[in-house]
Amino acid sequence: MKFTFRKNKKTANSKDNRITDSSVIQDQGEIASMLKGNENLENIIENEGRSIEQNLINIKLPKELIIRIFSYLDIVSLCRCAQVSKYWNILALDGSNLQNVDLFEFQRDVSENVIGNIASRCNEFLRTIRLENCRSISDESLEILCLKCPNVELLNLKQCLKLTDRSFVNIGNNLHYLTSLNLESCNISDQGIKCIAKGCPRLQAIELSWCINLSSDGLFNFADLCSNLQHLSAKGLGNMKNRVLIKIAENCSELISLILNNCNVEYYR
Repeated sequence: MKFTFRKNKKTANSKDNRITDSSVIQDQGEIASMLKGNENLENIIENEGRSIEQNLINIKLPKELIIRIFSYLDIVSLCRCAQVSKYWNILALDGSNLQNVDLFEFQRDVSENVIGNIASRCNEFLRTIRLENCRSISDESLEILCLKCPNVELLNLKQCLKLTDRSFVNIGNNLHYLTSLNLESCNISDQGIKCIAKGCPRLQAIELSWCINLSSDGLFNFADLCSNLQHLSAKGLGNMKNRVLIKIAENCSELISLILNNCNVEYYR
Protein backbone atom coordinates (compact mmCIF):
# COMPACT_ATOMS: atom_id res chain seq x y z
CA MET A 1 0.00 0.00 0.00
CA LYS A 2 1.37 3.43 -0.93
CA PHE A 3 0.20 6.86 0.14
CA THR A 4 1.62 10.15 -1.12
CA PHE A 5 0.70 13.55 0.25
CA ARG A 6 1.89 16.50 -1.80
CA LYS A 7 1.53 20.25 -1.48
CA ASN A 8 1.62 22.83 -4.24
CA LYS A 9 4.94 24.64 -4.61
CA LYS A 10 6.68 22.27 -2.22
CA THR A 11 9.51 19.91 -2.92
CA ALA A 12 9.64 16.25 -1.93
CA ASN A 13 12.21 17.14 0.73
CA SER A 14 10.12 19.94 2.24
CA LYS A 15 9.58 19.74 5.98
CA ASP A 16 5.81 19.92 5.45
CA ASN A 17 5.76 17.10 2.92
CA ARG A 18 4.87 13.69 4.34
CA ILE A 19 5.49 10.63 2.18
CA THR A 20 5.02 7.09 3.40
CA ASP A 21 5.37 3.75 1.66
CA SER A 22 5.58 0.08 2.56
CA SER A 23 9.15 0.44 3.82
CA VAL A 24 8.43 3.17 6.37
CA ILE A 25 7.24 1.01 9.24
CA GLN A 26 10.29 -1.04 10.12
CA ASP A 27 9.51 -2.15 13.63
CA GLN A 28 7.13 -1.79 16.50
CA GLY A 29 9.08 1.18 17.81
CA GLU A 30 7.71 3.31 14.99
CA ILE A 31 4.22 2.00 15.63
CA ALA A 32 4.63 2.98 19.27
CA SER A 33 5.45 6.54 18.27
CA MET A 34 2.37 6.63 16.07
CA LEU A 35 0.19 5.56 18.97
CA LYS A 36 1.21 8.40 21.27
CA GLY A 37 -1.32 11.01 22.23
CA ASN A 38 -1.90 13.93 19.87
CA GLU A 39 -3.66 17.26 19.81
CA ASN A 40 -7.42 17.12 19.52
CA LEU A 41 -8.97 17.09 16.06
CA GLU A 42 -10.23 20.68 16.20
CA ASN A 43 -6.75 22.04 16.90
CA ILE A 44 -5.28 19.96 14.09
CA ILE A 45 -7.83 21.31 11.63
CA GLU A 46 -7.14 24.87 12.74
CA ASN A 47 -3.34 24.53 12.67
CA GLU A 48 -3.28 22.76 9.32
CA GLY A 49 -6.07 24.73 7.68
CA ARG A 50 -4.23 25.36 4.42
CA SER A 51 -2.96 21.79 4.22
CA ILE A 52 -6.42 20.32 4.62
CA GLU A 53 -7.93 22.77 2.15
CA GLN A 54 -5.40 21.74 -0.46
CA ASN A 55 -6.06 18.03 0.13
CA LEU A 56 -9.20 17.21 -1.83
CA ILE A 57 -9.94 13.94 -0.06
CA ASN A 58 -10.30 15.78 3.22
CA ILE A 59 -12.61 18.32 1.60
CA LYS A 60 -14.82 15.91 -0.30
CA LEU A 61 -15.14 13.25 2.39
CA PRO A 62 -16.43 13.95 5.91
CA LYS A 63 -14.18 12.75 8.70
CA GLU A 64 -16.76 10.13 9.72
CA LEU A 65 -16.49 8.48 6.31
CA ILE A 66 -12.69 8.56 6.35
CA ILE A 67 -12.72 6.90 9.77
CA ARG A 68 -15.08 4.28 8.37
CA ILE A 69 -12.68 3.56 5.50
CA PHE A 70 -9.77 3.29 7.92
CA SER A 71 -11.74 0.77 10.00
CA TYR A 72 -11.03 -1.92 7.36
CA LEU A 73 -7.24 -1.66 7.78
CA ASP A 74 -4.95 -3.55 10.13
CA ILE A 75 -2.84 -1.76 12.72
CA VAL A 76 0.26 -1.55 10.50
CA SER A 77 -1.67 0.01 7.63
CA LEU A 78 -3.35 2.39 10.03
CA CYS A 79 0.03 3.54 11.32
CA ARG A 80 1.19 4.14 7.76
CA CYS A 81 -1.89 6.25 7.09
CA ALA A 82 -1.21 8.10 10.34
CA GLN A 83 2.10 9.32 8.92
CA VAL A 84 0.47 11.15 6.02
CA SER A 85 -0.53 14.17 8.10
CA LYS A 86 -1.54 15.15 11.60
CA TYR A 87 -5.16 15.18 10.45
CA TRP A 88 -4.94 11.60 9.19
CA ASN A 89 -3.04 10.62 12.33
CA ILE A 90 -6.05 11.60 14.42
CA LEU A 91 -8.53 9.83 12.13
CA ALA A 92 -6.50 6.67 11.44
CA LEU A 93 -5.75 6.05 15.11
CA ASP A 94 -9.23 6.84 16.33
CA GLY A 95 -10.23 4.34 19.00
CA SER A 96 -13.12 3.02 16.90
CA ASN A 97 -10.58 1.74 14.34
CA LEU A 98 -8.66 -0.20 16.97
CA GLN A 99 -11.26 -2.71 18.09
CA ASN A 100 -9.11 -5.68 17.06
CA VAL A 101 -5.35 -5.51 17.67
CA ASP A 102 -2.90 -8.29 16.81
CA LEU A 103 0.77 -7.66 17.67
CA PHE A 104 2.02 -11.20 17.12
CA GLU A 105 4.18 -10.17 14.14
CA PHE A 106 5.97 -7.61 16.34
CA GLN A 107 6.27 -9.77 19.43
CA ARG A 108 9.97 -9.09 20.07
CA ASP A 109 9.59 -5.34 19.63
CA VAL A 110 6.50 -4.77 21.77
CA SER A 111 7.47 -2.80 24.85
CA GLU A 112 5.45 -1.56 27.79
CA ASN A 113 4.85 1.88 26.35
CA VAL A 114 3.27 0.32 23.24
CA ILE A 115 0.59 -1.39 25.34
CA GLY A 116 -0.03 1.80 27.28
CA ASN A 117 -0.40 3.82 24.08
CA ILE A 118 -2.77 1.27 22.57
CA ALA A 119 -4.87 1.26 25.73
CA SER A 120 -5.05 5.07 25.74
CA ARG A 121 -6.10 5.11 22.10
CA CYS A 122 -8.64 2.29 22.23
CA ASN A 123 -10.28 2.73 25.62
CA GLU A 124 -13.74 1.12 25.63
CA PHE A 125 -13.59 0.36 21.87
CA LEU A 126 -11.08 -2.50 22.17
CA ARG A 127 -12.66 -5.95 21.83
CA THR A 128 -9.83 -8.34 20.95
CA ILE A 129 -6.08 -8.08 21.55
CA ARG A 130 -3.49 -10.71 20.75
CA LEU A 131 -0.14 -10.40 22.51
CA GLU A 132 1.18 -13.90 21.92
CA ASN A 133 4.91 -14.23 22.64
CA CYS A 134 5.20 -10.54 23.57
CA ARG A 135 7.57 -11.40 26.39
CA SER A 136 8.47 -7.84 27.35
CA ILE A 137 4.98 -7.11 28.65
CA SER A 138 4.93 -6.57 32.41
CA ASP A 139 2.25 -6.50 35.09
CA GLU A 140 2.24 -2.69 34.97
CA SER A 141 1.43 -2.47 31.26
CA LEU A 142 -1.27 -5.13 31.45
CA GLU A 143 -2.84 -3.34 34.41
CA ILE A 144 -3.16 -0.20 32.27
CA LEU A 145 -4.78 -2.27 29.53
CA CYS A 146 -7.28 -3.82 31.93
CA LEU A 147 -8.22 -0.48 33.49
CA LYS A 148 -8.61 1.47 30.25
CA CYS A 149 -10.11 -1.26 28.06
CA PRO A 150 -12.76 -3.01 30.19
CA ASN A 151 -14.77 -4.29 27.21
CA VAL A 152 -12.14 -6.73 25.93
CA GLU A 153 -13.73 -10.05 24.96
CA LEU A 154 -10.71 -11.95 23.63
CA LEU A 155 -7.25 -11.78 25.19
CA ASN A 156 -4.24 -13.83 24.09
CA LEU A 157 -1.30 -13.81 26.50
CA LYS A 158 0.36 -17.01 25.35
CA GLN A 159 3.97 -17.20 26.60
CA CYS A 160 3.94 -13.73 28.15
CA LEU A 161 6.39 -15.01 30.72
CA LYS A 162 6.93 -11.83 32.76
CA LEU A 163 3.33 -11.71 33.93
CA THR A 164 2.51 -12.76 37.50
CA ASP A 165 -0.68 -13.24 39.46
CA ARG A 166 -0.95 -9.47 39.75
CA SER A 167 -1.91 -9.39 36.06
CA PHE A 168 -4.38 -12.24 36.34
CA VAL A 169 -6.05 -10.64 39.34
CA ASN A 170 -6.43 -7.46 37.29
CA ILE A 171 -8.02 -9.48 34.49
CA GLY A 172 -10.57 -10.90 36.92
CA ASN A 173 -11.26 -7.53 38.52
CA ASN A 174 -11.72 -5.55 35.29
CA LEU A 175 -12.43 -7.67 32.19
CA HIS A 176 -15.93 -8.86 33.05
CA TYR A 177 -16.94 -9.28 29.38
CA LEU A 178 -14.10 -11.67 28.60
CA THR A 179 -15.21 -14.77 26.68
CA SER A 180 -11.89 -16.17 25.40
CA LEU A 181 -8.54 -16.23 27.21
CA ASN A 182 -5.22 -17.82 26.24
CA LEU A 183 -2.74 -18.26 29.10
CA GLU A 184 -0.61 -21.04 27.67
CA SER A 185 2.74 -21.33 29.50
CA CYS A 186 1.96 -18.33 31.73
CA ASN A 187 3.08 -18.20 35.37
CA ILE A 188 -0.41 -18.26 36.81
CA SER A 189 -1.15 -19.81 40.20
CA ASP A 190 -4.31 -20.77 42.07
CA GLN A 191 -4.90 -17.19 43.20
CA GLY A 192 -4.87 -15.86 39.65
CA ILE A 193 -7.13 -18.54 38.19
CA LYS A 194 -9.61 -18.10 41.05
CA CYS A 195 -9.89 -14.35 40.39
CA ILE A 196 -10.45 -14.98 36.69
CA ALA A 197 -13.11 -17.60 37.40
CA LYS A 198 -14.96 -15.25 39.76
CA GLY A 199 -14.60 -12.06 37.74
CA CYS A 200 -15.21 -13.38 34.20
CA PRO A 201 -18.63 -15.06 34.29
CA ARG A 202 -18.95 -15.02 30.48
CA LEU A 203 -15.76 -17.00 29.92
CA GLN A 204 -16.38 -19.72 27.33
CA ALA A 205 -12.90 -20.71 26.15
CA ILE A 206 -9.62 -20.86 28.03
CA GLU A 207 -6.16 -22.19 27.23
CA LEU A 208 -4.29 -23.37 30.33
CA SER A 209 -1.77 -25.70 28.72
CA TRP A 210 1.60 -25.92 30.48
CA CYS A 211 0.51 -23.65 33.34
CA ILE A 212 2.43 -25.90 35.69
CA ASN A 213 1.89 -23.79 38.81
CA LEU A 214 -1.79 -24.68 38.98
CA SER A 215 -2.62 -27.20 41.68
CA SER A 216 -5.37 -29.77 41.71
CA ASP A 217 -7.36 -27.61 44.14
CA GLY A 218 -6.97 -24.56 41.90
CA LEU A 219 -8.24 -26.46 38.87
CA PHE A 220 -11.11 -27.92 40.90
CA ASN A 221 -12.25 -24.48 42.08
CA PHE A 222 -11.95 -23.11 38.57
CA ALA A 223 -14.17 -25.86 37.18
CA ASP A 224 -16.66 -25.25 39.98
CA LEU A 225 -17.00 -21.54 39.12
CA CYS A 226 -16.92 -21.59 35.30
CA SER A 227 -20.23 -23.19 34.40
CA ASN A 228 -20.41 -21.55 30.94
CA LEU A 229 -17.14 -23.08 29.74
CA GLN A 230 -17.26 -24.56 26.23
CA HIS A 231 -13.60 -25.09 25.36
CA LEU A 232 -10.82 -26.05 27.76
CA SER A 233 -7.26 -26.91 26.75
CA ALA A 234 -5.13 -28.23 29.60
CA LYS A 235 -2.16 -29.95 28.01
CA GLY A 236 0.74 -30.79 30.26
CA LEU A 237 -1.06 -30.19 33.57
CA GLY A 238 0.25 -32.83 35.93
CA ASN A 239 -2.34 -31.89 38.58
CA MET A 240 -5.35 -32.57 36.37
CA LYS A 241 -6.71 -35.30 38.63
CA ASN A 242 -9.85 -37.38 38.27
CA ARG A 243 -11.78 -35.30 40.78
CA VAL A 244 -11.16 -32.23 38.63
CA LEU A 245 -12.50 -34.04 35.58
CA ILE A 246 -15.55 -35.15 37.54
CA LYS A 247 -16.22 -31.56 38.58
CA ILE A 248 -15.85 -30.42 34.95
CA ALA A 249 -18.35 -33.09 33.85
CA GLU A 250 -20.81 -32.12 36.57
CA ASN A 251 -20.62 -28.34 36.29
CA CYS A 252 -19.67 -27.54 32.69
CA SER A 253 -22.71 -28.85 30.88
CA GLU A 254 -22.02 -26.74 27.76
CA LEU A 255 -18.50 -28.11 27.28
CA ILE A 256 -17.72 -28.93 23.64
CA SER A 257 -13.99 -29.66 23.65
CA LEU A 258 -11.57 -30.82 26.34
CA ILE A 259 -7.86 -31.31 25.51
CA LEU A 260 -5.80 -33.26 28.04
CA ASN A 261 -2.62 -34.27 26.21
CA ASN A 262 0.32 -35.06 28.52
CA CYS A 263 -1.82 -34.97 31.67
CA ASN A 264 -1.45 -37.55 34.43
CA VAL A 265 -5.05 -38.68 34.19
CA GLU A 266 -6.20 -42.14 35.23
CA TYR A 267 -8.63 -43.46 32.66
CA TYR A 268 -11.38 -45.85 33.65
CA ARG A 269 -13.31 -48.00 31.23
